[in-house]
Amino acid sequence: MGISKRRVRKNKRFIMGQTSSSSRNRKVDGVGKDMTEMVASASICIDIYDYKNTDSFRSSIAALASNYQRKDNYTSKVGKCAICGVSSQGYCGTCNVVFYCGKEHQREHWWKGHKNSCNPALTISKDAKKGKGARSPLGIAPFMVANKDFKVLDIVHAESSIMAGPGICEQYECEYEPLCLGCSKPVDFDQKCSKCNWPLCGPRCEENNLHARYECAVFAKNFVEELEEPFQYELVRILRCLLTREKDASKFKELMKLEAGCEKRQKDAVLTACMFVNTNCNLPEYDKELIDRMCGVVELNSLASGKHGSNMEIFAFPSKLMYSCLPNVRLVEGGDTADDDKMKIIAIRPIKKGETLTFTLLHTLKPLYLKSKFLKEQYYYECDCKMCCDPYESNTFFSAIRCMSCNQPSKDSKDAFSGIEKGYLIPKTLPVFTVWHCMNCRTEKDGQMVTELFDKTENEFWEFYEELLSMKLHEKIRRIRSKYQQYVDLFHPNHFFIWRLNRFYMPLLVDYIHSFTFPESWEHLRTFFDKIEMIIHEVMFNLLALQPGATLLKGRILYDAVRALWIFIQWAVIYGSASTFDLHPDAKYFYTLAADTIGILKFEVTEADKELIKHIKYMKNNKTNVFERLDVNKKAWRDGGKSNHECFK
Repeated sequence: MGISKRRVRKNKRFIMGQTSSSSRNRKVDGVGKDMTEMVASASICIDIYDYKNTDSFRSSIAALASNYQRKDNYTSKVGKCAICGVSSQGYCGTCNVVFYCGKEHQREHWWKGHKNSCNPALTISKDAKKGKGARSPLGIAPFMVANKDFKVLDIVHAESSIMAGPGICEQYECEYEPLCLGCSKPVDFDQKCSKCNWPLCGPRCEENNLHARYECAVFAKNFVEELEEPFQYELVRILRCLLTREKDASKFKELMKLEAGCEKRQKDAVLTACMFVNTNCNLPEYDKELIDRMCGVVELNSLASGKHGSNMEIFAFPSKLMYSCLPNVRLVEGGDTADDDKMKIIAIRPIKKGETLTFTLLHTLKPLYLKSKFLKEQYYYECDCKMCCDPYESNTFFSAIRCMSCNQPSKDSKDAFSGIEKGYLIPKTLPVFTVWHCMNCRTEKDGQMVTELFDKTENEFWEFYEELLSMKLHEKIRRIRSKYQQYVDLFHPNHFFIWRLNRFYMPLLVDYIHSFTFPESWEHLRTFFDKIEMIIHEVMFNLLALQPGATLLKGRILYDAVRALWIFIQWAVIYGSASTFDLHPDAKYFYTLAADTIGILKFEVTEADKELIKHIKYMKNNKTNVFERLDVNKKAWRDGGKSNHECFK
């Protein structure tokens, strides 16, 4: 019912494991383009090399990094303080040009004349060509445009939230888990506020926070009891927004400007909110119309934040960003301290002066049918961009399924398919829920039947995923290989379900190669690295076509590439390619790839992403060979140790 519940469901299913495509040199569109040409035509901002024609494992893995030079784009901006000349990374948040060593010198320079010369890095467009009258899920034009050029990973803008409150902890989906109303962190069931008896960390969270300022007195006065269900936290956020009318008029004014979507929203949630506010909290002064609007504001504009994803914040600036399926910025929350609580706009691609800022509400890859459904159900928005109107999905065929009419076993062989590579069903008309037709034989299928197949496969995948959790590593790999073959018989090699399976398969393979103790030979070991290399490219192919730029998902995928390259170099040193890690010819690519990955992930504050950065730094500082790390006797290995690769036999 609440937006926080839906957001957590999205995070659970689409971030933990996704997959990719098949062979890269297959003609899939009938016009003779190979995969490399398709990548180029999809306006991808990094190079993909032909990994089959390279002499080294690193040569294509390193190519997954951005072709923007790290010196210019992946290091923090540094300048000299305008007052004292000291080197500093702090700069004016309005113009992003002048640097300061601290707030005192910034204040001093402002009154010395910077206030007269400071030009904002962003402005609100007044040009009809830049979106006047256009609609985004969270707002209506005019939208923000850049007042200067921005490079990749530049901080374009930072802004504090209007209102915040607890959502649902990311480890939980539908079951209730108590969260502190002061800081939104998970708490024990017996941790309560001494005044209103709602969940709270303790005395340290009873003063000087949003709970103490807004709803605590209302709950205590009217003996409002805890509902013990996830939706109660959305009700708390709605109540806080309503109370700003009396407690903070400026915030209330900002909230009322945000998109609400009242005319399209289901009314069950509004009735529940009215009951909670008017009856439970005894606040009849808030009428149904106002509560209805505030329900929409909270539902559409709440963004998950915090280390556990349990905090939901409402910001004003997303309503001033144009929505796009190919965005040029991403939104990341601030740092770990209370002084750095602002949400930041980060450039994920080069932005030119005068260009409209665009963002996406999708934080992972989704096929066309799921993307359309998600935007329509969650944000009441139907995207008509070039990508959403392309049934080929930038030549990835991310939703295409095998046509059983023309992909039947041939008469010459019972096991071989006829080999008609254009024999796949794609949407004939958009939206994708109408009619699908085969690119080869023009057979048509009802869109409802296709979506039912997708829904069935989706449910089966998550049942399969739950089974994998209790298995050992080698058994997981076996089961995934079996599931992969099932998907290949049903879907296009680039299909979303195969992409997601490969996305989950890739880190397991890297984990497996890390567990090796006694490989049989260098040639045999290379077969495993070749497999990892192929899957990384298959995963990245769709990602770079459908979600180009320095995205969070790209950083997480590159992390596994860094791990693979690190262990590859160590085994190469053991087999005599170099005397030390740093003298190996691929070491420079490892450092570049590691720096690029950290550059993408460094803005994130979740525990999971921090662990990735921490592990990359560990790898950079621990480059001894495998035998030293595993404390394995090298002589015993040379005398005939056995390999541990049974799951691939």
